[in-house]
Amino acid sequence: MAPKRLSKSKKIEKEVRKLLSIKNFKVIINEPVPNAYSAPFKVYMDLTFACQAKCPFCLYTNTGKNKTQSLNWELCKKTIKEAGKVGVFAFKFGGGEPLLYPYFWQAVKIARQNNIFVSTSTNSYSITNKEIRMLKKYHVKISVSIEGLKKNDEKLRGEGHFDRAVETVKTFKNEGIDVRFQTNVTSRTIKEIPLLVELAKKIGVKIKLRYIKPIGRAGINNFSLKFTDADRYLKLITFLNRKDILPWVDLDESLMLYQPKEISLKLYNGIMCGAANRTLHINPHGEVRPCIFLGDKFLAGKININNSLMDFWRGKNSSAFLKVRKLLPPKECFNCERICFNECPSLRIIGRGSNKKQGVNCLKEMMRHASPNSLKEFRQLLNK
Repeated sequence: MAPKRLSKSKKIEKEVRKLLSIKNFKVIINEPVPNAYSAPFKVYMDLTFACQAKCPFCLYTNTGKNKTQSLNWELCKKTIKEAGKVGVFAFKFGGGEPLLYPYFWQAVKIARQNNIFVSTSTNSYSITNKEIRMLKKYHVKISVSIEGLKKNDEKLRGEGHFDRAVETVKTFKNEGIDVRFQTNVTSRTIKEIPLLVELAKKIGVKIKLRYIKPIGRAGINNFSLKFTDADRYLKLITFLNRKDILPWVDLDESLMLYQPKEISLKLYNGIMCGAANRTLHINPHGEVRPCIFLGDKFLAGKININNSLMDFWRGKNSSAFLKVRKLLPPKECFNCERICFNECPSLRIIGRGSNKKQGVNCLKEMMRHASPNSLKEFRQLLNK
């Protein structure tokens, strides 16, 4: 009898098993995708518009107490299973308040069964003993939102929110759950961020800082950073990059004063923005985009029973992903020693109306708008 022929992928899998002597793993081989990973590394899936709050800076305009629109469960389940087959590493479940999604824990279970790492975020209003138990069971990483000290936070997120958020983080930490605070860098909260960092440090958890983008309610209500915030921004950068503070903050590359060069070596073509080359976004309507922050201009379509996640990723349904992969940062970025170039094109395209202009996350652009005294102090710090 002739020996059984093995397919190329089976041969590779057999050799890997032999070399590593590991039984419980799988080899995934996808078709190459030009200018991107062969499949998304991470999928951002917003499950529902339902939320107990109506924050004036939400990335959606249609979230709130009376909103019930949620992602179709059959499509959600189908997408997660397909993601596992093509090698998606992580899912970030968001909203609205993701824990209000009727099938939230079923979605988490299916993701974990398919070897997908899961993270989520919460406003802390939905936390019960069940949530604590399930977060531990499925090893879910969770962020708890907070927007300043008590007065400012409760003005933005609702009465009683601040104490609830703090107690939730303390409880999660004591239960061994992977938890952190999360806050937005905005014109209205920038002064209180150092105090929030000190609070996180005191509790013993990290705090994730992210730029608020000029879309949804944040755009309507003008919450984004502005160049008039330059002096306060430079002070914030100085604080966040202190040696005693760095272990307690999770910073985007643009917020880093000193950017380790090895970061760029771990990314596709050194591009910091993951949209269309590492990441993909799905909203509660099932709409697919390279990134929610790029808006409707780059809407690729909707998931349905007949199409697949990879159809969007490979550009079979629309050219949205292909267009984003061709976006180039401003010319100045190519001659800059900093490695953050092309991080968040939405801050240029939507925030400044042109991809050729620097966004407010560009440290050098902020320095140009700072007052002489603030700039002098900041330059002295850089020269130390």
